[in-house]
Amino acid sequence: MSNKELIKALRDDNACLSIKTAHEAADAIEELQAGEKKFLRNISALEMENENLKRERRWIPVTERLPEILHTVIVSGRMKYKWETDFFRFVDVATYSEGEFFETFNDWYEGQDEFEITHWMPLPEPPKEEPDA
Repeated sequence: MSNKELIKALRDDNACLSIKTAHEAADAIEELQAGEKKFLRNISALEMENENLKRERRWIPVTERLPEILHTVIVSGRMKYKWETDFFRFVDVATYSEGEFFETFNDWYEGQDEFEITHWMPLPEPPKEEPDA
């Protein structure tokens, strides 16, 4: 008996279900319940993974902790050039060592009056090489 036939038989008030049909219905219900439990476990696991990723990929204040020495990270901070009156926020890549962040690509210091890195986060994993199709 197909699932559609089974559902129709279970909904039909005039249907006289055989023992075999009742067992099939019970089996189908158990299968649905098992599938639901598995589905809920998968959702729970994905929610936990999502929370872990949020913790790993968040901006970490330098007042909370600093990166490991010689690790290159994404940094954010504020700076002001001598000829400007307001600070602006920036995002860059830097390496942490000996209690300081060292710029990796940009020249932070040319003309800069005040400069402060306030947050950092780990770099994401590099893309995986895909084989040529």
